[in-house]
Order: sequence, then C-alpha cells, then structure tokens
Amino acid sequence: MYPGRALDGNGKHRMTDSDMERLLALRLSPFIQLAYRLVDVPRKYHGNMFRHQGQTFFILIDYGYTDHVLLKAAIIHDVLEDTDTAPEEINRLEDGPAVLALVQEVSRQPDESKDAFLGRVAGQGSFHAQVLKCADRIANLADLGFCTEYERIVRTVDETIRHILPMAHRVNVNMARELEDLIASRLAIARKMGASACASACASACADSGDDTCPEA
Repeated sequence: MYPGRALDGNGKHRMTDSDMERLLALRLSPFIQLAYRLVDVPRKYHGNMFRHQGQTFFILIDYGYTDHVLLKAAIIHDVLEDTDTAPEEINRLEDGPAVLALVQEVSRQPDESKDAFLGRVAGQGSFHAQVLKCADRIANLADLGFCTEYERIVRTVDETIRHILPMAHRVNVNMARELEDLIASRLAIARKMGASACASACASACADSGDDTCPEA
C-alpha cells in the first residue's frame, strides 16, 4: 500500500505540489526539541540516537509519506525507550495523543524480548507502525555498515529476515526491495569478516604449533 502518486525511475514517489504544501504545514519544532534529548545517547556502532531519528524521518519522506502523525512519531520514535521523557510530554503537543499512540506501538516494553517486540509490531501493529518500523530498520541496516561485530551483523540480518521483511512486503514493496539489497550487502560483509576470522585463527594455531607450512592469513 502506497501514497497515491507517480513513481520515478527508481521506484520512489515523486513529490507533488500538494505533497510539498503538506510538508510545509508540518510543525516539527516541539518534537525536535524532544528528540534532541537523544543527542547524548550513542548508537551501538555509529553516531547517536538523535541522528537516527532524522534518518528514519527522511527515509519516510523519500518513500513519499507525508502524514503528519507518522512523521512526528518518526522524529521521536526512540524517546520513550532511551530517555526519561514522560508520555504526557508528547500527549500535550499538537497531534499528541495520536503521535504518542504510534510511538508506544514501536517502543519495546521493559518485559519484552527483542523477538517478542518485533513479532508484536509485525503481527499486531497498525499500518503506520509497520511502515515506521520498516524505515527504522532501513536506517539500522545502513548504519550496520559501520559495525565490526560479526555476531551483531548476523543477528540483525536474521531479525530482519524473520520479522521485518515479511512486514515490508505487506506495506511497501519498494521498502522490501531496499531491505533485501541491504541484507545482501551486510551478509557479504559478514562472510568476509567470518572468513578473515577463520584465517586469523588458522594462522594463530599454525604459529602456536610451529607448522611453517600453513597458509598465511
């Protein structure tokens, strides 16, 4: 399901004049102020969580989404999880109740495992919650290019294949295609890292054994 507008050569939606007018009417300042609380929360492998909110926001616009509640939720989608922001602080802003409900949908609860959380969004989440989670995961996989931890790359790709990709095929096939491209590229990185780790381990074992016939790592 897409916003109803023409596609460009890359399968992305071209912004119409009415789309641009809708974006011009978007009042984000109070939400950006809340999001800025994330500037000191580091990402696991690159940047900080404030930047990540912006990445997710612009991915949605890149795919043609201009719904105000969706975009406002995107710019603060991690504040409940990663700061001490109270729900009431969101609730009293413009569109606050709807934005809060959407942010809560895509926020992991303290008693939820990661698998249970992703399964909940994929199985029970609203259309906008699923679209937002797909954009969030595109941003996550893009940043994963900075990750040097083999296990984290493999785990993130596995989560994406099991939970996010089927959801993306339901809500936005072009997002699904981008996710598939990112999965392939991240798996290629992981394979190289795995091969390098194996070669290094082999070289180390050969050195320990004094076997000078072993191949170099």
